[in-house]
Amino acid sequence: MHGIWLVILAIVLAFYVIGLLGLGWWFSQREHTAEDFLVAGRRLPCWLTTFSLIATWYGAGTLLTVADEVREVGWTAALMDPVGAGLCLALAGWWIAAPLWRMNLLTVGDFFKQRYHRSVEIAAALVLIPSYFGWIAAQFVALAALLNHFFSIPLSLGLLTVAIVGTGYTVLGGMWAVAATDAVQLGCVLAGVGMLGWLAVDMTTAADLLEGLQFVPAEGEDPARLTVILDALVIGALGNLCGQDLIQRILSARSPQDARRACQMATIAYLVFGLIPIFLGAVGAAHGMRDGSVVMSLAEHLMHPAALIVFVVAVGVRSAVHDRQCHPRARQRDGAESCSSVLASTME
Repeated sequence: MHGIWLVILAIVLAFYVIGLLGLGWWFSQREHTAEDFLVAGRRLPCWLTTFSLIATWYGAGTLLTVADEVREVGWTAALMDPVGAGLCLALAGWWIAAPLWRMNLLTVGDFFKQRYHRSVEIAAALVLIPSYFGWIAAQFVALAALLNHFFSIPLSLGLLTVAIVGTGYTVLGGMWAVAATDAVQLGCVLAGVGMLGWLAVDMTTAADLLEGLQFVPAEGEDPARLTVILDALVIGALGNLCGQDLIQRILSARSPQDARRACQMATIAYLVFGLIPIFLGAVGAAHGMRDGSVVMSLAEHLMHPAALIVFVVAVGVRSAVHDRQCHPRARQRDGAESCSSVLASTME
C-alpha cells in the first residue's frame, strides 16, 4: 500500500509541475509588453481576478495555522486573518481599487513616482523588495523538504528544482500564469475545505463550539485584551493595503469596475471560507486535539484516502509556494510539515 500511494503522489506532483510549466509557456504566447507580463495586459476577467485576490492570502496560514491558533486561544486568533485580511479586501474595493487602476500603474513604486518623486519610488522599492526575500526562501525550503521526505531528493537539489519550477512558470507566463495557477490550486483547496467542514459538522454540538471559541474571557484575564484585539484587527485590515501582491491583482483587472467588483466578491468568499478553519479549530478544542495540526488530523480521520492526497498536496504546495501569512507561533514551513506527516500516515 505504501508503494501504491507513493507512486500516486509522484504522478500527481509530476502532472502538477508539467501543468505549471505548460501554463507558463501557453500564456507567454500572449505577452508582448511589460504591461502584459506584470499586470496581464489589464485583461484579467472579473472571475479570475476574484480567484487570484482570494488566493493572495488564502493558504496554509489561513487554513492550518488559524485553526490551530483558535484551538489554543479561541476566536481572537482569527482577527488578523481571516477577519482582518477580509476587511483589507473590502477596504481595497471601496477605497483604492478603482483610483489605482485609473492611474495606469504597473507596480506600487509607480504610485510613489507619480504622486511624489522618483526618489520616493526608489526608497519604496528598497523597503518593499527585501521584505519578500525571507518568506520566498522559507517557501522554497518547505517544498524541498517535502521532496526530501517522500523521494529522498537531497535538499540542495530539491531547492534548485523548486526554484527553477516556481520561477520558471512565473517568468514564462507572468501574471496570467500566476492567476491561472492560483485559480486551479485555490479551487482544489476550497473544495477540500468545504468537504472537510461539511464532514465535521456532526462531530460536535453548538455548546461545545461556543466553549471552544472561548467567547467568555477567562477569570483574571488581562484588561488590556481589547487593545490587543484591536491591534490584530487593524494590522490585518490596513497592513496589507500597500502590498505589491494585492495591488498587482487589482491592476490586472479589465476595468476599474471589475477591480472593485472582484475585491467585493473576494471579500465575501474569503470571509465565508475563512470561517471554516475557525469552525475546525473550535471542533479540535472541543475534542481535545492538542497535538499536531487540527485540519490535517480531521482530514486524515474523515476524508477518503484519494481525496485526502489531492487535498494535502494542494495545501502543501500552496503553503510552500504561495503562503505569506505569519502568526504568533507559526513558521512558514509548518504547512508543509503538517502535510508531510499526514501523507506519511496515509501511505502506511
